[in-house]
Amino acid sequence: SSRRYQRWDSGNATSSNAFWRVESGVPTGGVSNNDGDMMNSSGTYYFGGYSGNWWHRRYSNNYTMEIGAVNRDSDISIYTYTDAPNITKVGTANLTLGTTNIKNLTINGGSVTMPIGIAPNVLAMAAGSRICVPGDAAWAAGTSTNLFSYTTLSGVDVDALAKQVKVTGLAMGLSAKVSADGNAVVATIKRQGAVVIVF
Repeated sequence: SSRRYQRWDSGNATSSNAFWRVESGVPTGGVSNNDGDMMNSSGTYYFGGYSGNWWHRRYSNNYTMEIGAVNRDSDISIYTYTDAPNITKVGTANLTLGTTNIKNLTINGGSVTMPIGIAPNVLAMAAGSRICVPGDAAWAAGTSTNLFSYTTLSGVDVDALAKQVKVTGLAMGLSAKVSADGNAVVATIKRQGAVVIVF
């Protein structure tokens, strides 16, 4: 849809069998143009897939967006004055979060690519699910970066969480050692060992 306003007032208006694409501009200067506008709503809203922006109104109630049932890559950029929606990722594909605005994040399947700095209240991960964080090609060996944090972790322990996080976009010859401790997930950049090929 290319309409300026996208408002869902009921979970019956969405569908886990459909891929939703919202083609509108990005809010600038703190002004919303109401892309994906959730208004006076609560409960769970099901999107088989989603691509576009989402504006969380300041007086929206506690609601969850479930995305991914059609197993196609999705992307969503959430803009908000205050608070933020809950996101539940399902299916086998990838969901890219374009902004750090999120309340609780549940990853039941596939992967979520997210920017540095996300801090959900609750991070729930199923075994085998993944988090991808784009790194910086300028990072050098020895660099340590706080990728994201959380208040409560469920579904996996901190050791399993670290193994399910991947950092991408590093310079050739470098890799990231991911550790989780004290409610923070940190990447430390290391040089990869040399590979000797014997003919």
